[in-house]
Amino acid sequence: MVGHSYKKSKKNRIGIIRLAFGLLLLFISQGVEAQCDPSDPNYNPCETNTTAEINGVLGRHENHQAVYHAQMIKTSTGYLVSGSDMSPTGGSQIGFTAIPGPGYNMAGAFPVFGTIGDEQSIFLGSEGKFYALGREDKCIPTSMTSSNSFQEITLALPAGVTVCDVVKMHATNDILSLLTSTGDLYVMGNQADAVESSATNPIVFTQVTMPVGVIVVDYQVAHQSLLVWGSDGLLYRSGFNTYAGNGTGPVNGVNVPTPFPTQPPLSGMGIKAIELSANGVPTYFVLDGDGTIHTMGNASWGVTGTGVSWGDVTSWDKVGNGCSNGILTNVVKIGATGFTESLLTTSAILDDGSIRVWGSNSFNMITNGTNSMEPCPIIPCGTDTISGVLSIANGGHITPILASDGRICNIGHNASGGFGDGTLTDRDCYECITVPVLTTTNLCDEEDSCEVTPLFTYTNTCVGDSTFFTDQSTATPDSVTAWQWDFGDGIGNSTLQNPTYLYADTGTYEVTLIAYSDTSCVDSIKINILVNPLPTVIASVDTTICIGSSANITASGAVTYVWDNGLPASAGPHTVTPAVTTTYTVTGTDANGCVNYSS
Repeated sequence: MVGHSYKKSKKNRIGIIRLAFGLLLLFISQGVEAQCDPSDPNYNPCETNTTAEINGVLGRHENHQAVYHAQMIKTSTGYLVSGSDMSPTGGSQIGFTAIPGPGYNMAGAFPVFGTIGDEQSIFLGSEGKFYALGREDKCIPTSMTSSNSFQEITLALPAGVTVCDVVKMHATNDILSLLTSTGDLYVMGNQADAVESSATNPIVFTQVTMPVGVIVVDYQVAHQSLLVWGSDGLLYRSGFNTYAGNGTGPVNGVNVPTPFPTQPPLSGMGIKAIELSANGVPTYFVLDGDGTIHTMGNASWGVTGTGVSWGDVTSWDKVGNGCSNGILTNVVKIGATGFTESLLTTSAILDDGSIRVWGSNSFNMITNGTNSMEPCPIIPCGTDTISGVLSIANGGHITPILASDGRICNIGHNASGGFGDGTLTDRDCYECITVPVLTTTNLCDEEDSCEVTPLFTYTNTCVGDSTFFTDQSTATPDSVTAWQWDFGDGIGNSTLQNPTYLYADTGTYEVTLIAYSDTSCVDSIKINILVNPLPTVIASVDTTICIGSSANITASGAVTYVWDNGLPASAGPHTVTPAVTTTYTVTGTDANGCVNYSS
């Protein structure tokens, strides 16, 4: 699903941190709790979890999802669903309907999270209970349901986890996953052990194993595959088949999250988002802060967007490389087919609002024409009339767009009423519809954005001297009200606006500032600073002379010099005629402003 942006929505407040997380972003403020009470009539499930923000957990939940012939849209009051297996009895729902609603009984609760795993949907209610809808045994084991109808199921949240702790829930074939505000990832289902070897009981959640001290910033799960963005700045992979990034693969047997041996060559802007598609063999996508997309893996249907139609891309490449238009740039949002395992497509939204798609086109689900696949990014038919695109949901046979005015724009194979327009008519160019129950006031992806621009300056740094940092961050239309610094030496950090720090040794340190606005927008910047050594100032060797005699003294090793005893400010030589035993001390300053002395 394409729907992740540079900015952070004031309503949805999904913050995208603009660095590679090459440091641990975990900084827990004591006594800060998520403002969450689902029983409160003012509770808004579109709001971001405060604890997650503090811990550096992004965990962007897909607010617009699609599979072959169905789609699901999150609102501030629940979910809208249409298409295959979406009616209250698990049949076709031709036209959007709301959950909760007639036939979707939740006994006064409402769904805080919903997700589609192929042809079965799972919802987490505000009271902490789970509900299932649709074809049995597609996401969760068939022993947990009694039919295809909407029903409460006997699945429990992980021990110690409440609804208010969950920030993301994602389903795919035989795997249901959720991420907490503290960066803990859990999986369950018949194929959960493909991505976490300890998940041997498919009807309960098992925590995914991460290295000590590393939390999950975000993740994507697809058919038998998992992609994790860790707080240590590394990308991890696990699954039945995985790629290493070094020109080999795919290989099997990586059943716990393991760092890619070769990480993508990120720019200084770092990671903005990750995506994953898989048909038993994964394709990885990493949105770089410079607006390009790193990709690697299964290239079936041209899904890597590198001009390759079939086979494997076994080393990290860029989307558009190998295509006539060159590497795709200026990308702000990405999405992939992660809820189902075939007819894979990938999407991107550019900073000018235009759309690019690539991959399978066997049912004209990305554009018109006779090409069964598009291995290079194209502009899909009919998108020139769509403005304010919030998201694209890559479903397989359909690729619907959610616009900021609440319209749904559809293309592809409209079996079972997946378009939500009340028809079964296919489209080979995008056409938009107005959904009466979907408005700009209940959209979770409202593009009423604030923006934080982090920036800081610092004094020239010499070993042994403190470095003074000055915050110059701004926020529009808000104010910057909180700061988190990491001084890059693995030790120092601060929450002051303008901190001072003393480095123990010389070297280059990557300093990161995370700036927060008063409406919880967040962005980050990293700058390398150099802690310089002191100059080696050398004065003339000690000399013994008789009273009344003279000697020449000099200094070297610096750029400017200051002597005591009234000597001129230069390296010399200086002629001195002391009447008594005298020590002459010179202070030297080098080109970096660092000072040392000798006598």
